[in-house]
Amino acid sequence: METPDVPALFSWLSELELLAKELYEKGATYFGSNKKLSELLGRLALDEAYHYATVLKMQDSVLNDHRGFVPAVDLEEAKLGRSRDLIRDSIARMEQSTLTENDICNCILAVEFSEWNDFFVFAVNSVFAKGNDAQQVASKCQRHITRLEYYFHSEQSLVALYDQLVKIPKLWNHRILVVDDDKAIRDLIVTVLGKKYYRVDTAQDGADALQKVTDSYYDVVVSDISMPEMDGIQLSKALSKLPDFDRETVILMSGNADPEDSLIRELGVRLIEKPFTMNALAAMIDQVLQK
Repeated sequence: METPDVPALFSWLSELELLAKELYEKGATYFGSNKKLSELLGRLALDEAYHYATVLKMQDSVLNDHRGFVPAVDLEEAKLGRSRDLIRDSIARMEQSTLTENDICNCILAVEFSEWNDFFVFAVNSVFAKGNDAQQVASKCQRHITRLEYYFHSEQSLVALYDQLVKIPKLWNHRILVVDDDKAIRDLIVTVLGKKYYRVDTAQDGADALQKVTDSYYDVVVSDISMPEMDGIQLSKALSKLPDFDRETVILMSGNADPEDSLIRELGVRLIEKPFTMNALAAMIDQVLQK
């Protein structure tokens, strides 16, 4: 069996990520009258920019440290060419003002199911085999699909596409960390959120939470403000000093803090005021995952 030309495969992948970015950027303008779709496409364009940077990082890693890397999936030039042609055709139809909203949604679904995406997933799993870097890359890439799932599910005309989209194998299952010194509250939140999210872990105070975030990657950290050892404010400050940590993934729970308080604004975190419903908390977590 002929050994795959790994540099050529990464070159193809880079080209396709840039083409997808172009498709979504132009689509955001083309479908400007549909604010919801336009915002989704704009966000997807940013996703593709991140994917492109990830591909370059993976390529560098493979060429320098993983010379034995051999793709286990069959990626013929013709297969990659089909994805490229599909994207180029959609861009051309926008230029001709003939592309419909349904057309671009079908294009997005076809691209996500393509062999190109299969190789991207395989490369991420192979190159970023362990550690927080791997988890963060996987999480950010999975949010790309999560954004599509939320949008397709919210549009009645796209339910059939949503049913296909959720069949795409997950690169990452979202993780939530709940921080509170009150065990009863931790257990309640875990019981409710555990029905919706793949994994919900707990920490009894800020110091415990900081260690867990250092050891593992979490998509969202939900923390009470008033705690011993290290409170929610101190935890937020400590987390913000970690490399590549996004402060907007922190949700603070409080019964007396003001969302407009200068300290809360300075921290750049989200605040949910007690008492709150579990649905309200889940909705705020979903906002973070769609961000």
